[in-house]
Amino acid sequence: MLGVYFLEAMRSDSLHEILDARIKEGCDQEEVLAVANLARRCLSLNSEHRPTMRDVFIELDRMQSKKKGIQSRTQNDEEHGHIIAMPKSMSLSYSSPNIVIENSSFSLESEPLMPHKTQ
Repeated sequence: MLGVYFLEAMRSDSLHEILDARIKEGCDQEEVLAVANLARRCLSLNSEHRPTMRDVFIELDRMQSKKKGIQSRTQNDEEHGHIIAMPKSMSLSYSSPNIVIENSSFSLESEPLMPHKTQ
C-alpha cells in the first residue's frame, strides 16, 4: 500500500507532498529525486526491471561520492594541511577456530547508509 502511494506521487509529480519536512528543508531536491527514482525502480513489478542489491549499493555510493566531491572542493585545503595523511583503504586477514576472513578490504571513507546510535 505504501509503495503504491509512493508510485502514484511519483507518477503525478507530487512527491514533494509526501516528503517529510526535514527532507524538504535539509536535502538537495536533485538528490531527493535521484533517490526517489532509484526507489521507484526497486518497486517495479517486473523483476527484470528491478536493480539488484549490488546495483542499488553502487548507485547510492555514486550519489554519496558525488556529494562528497562537491563538498571537498568547497573546503579550503590550507585548513587541513596539519592533518596526518591516512590510507584511503586497508586490507586485513584474520582467522580463528570459528571465523576466517581473508583479504577483506574496507574503505576509511565509507559511511553507513543508515547512521545509528550505538549503546
